[in-house]
Amino acid sequence: MSQIRGNGSLALTKHELLFAQWVPNRLLRIPRKSIVEVTMVRSHLGKTNGRDLLKVIWTTDLGTPDSIALWVGDLDGWIEVLQPA
Repeated sequence: MSQIRGNGSLALTKHELLFAQWVPNRLLRIPRKSIVEVTMVRSHLGKTNGRDLLKVIWTTDLGTPDSIALWVGDLDGWIEVLQPA
């Protein structure tokens, strides 16, 4: 597993969760239909944070699981809107 770290912008559309990392310039697109779990964590991939993080687990196009953990301002709100159908 590898870990990408850095600041960026998080956006939600009807069909996708998007994370635009600022440096380097990258865009992660997660189809909402592929999200399998949304939780709050304090650590991710061996790194511990002093804050609560939004963790999103999804299934990639190859059928393998992947995840991201992000610090967000309204953690409960993000968890509520991202819950899988």
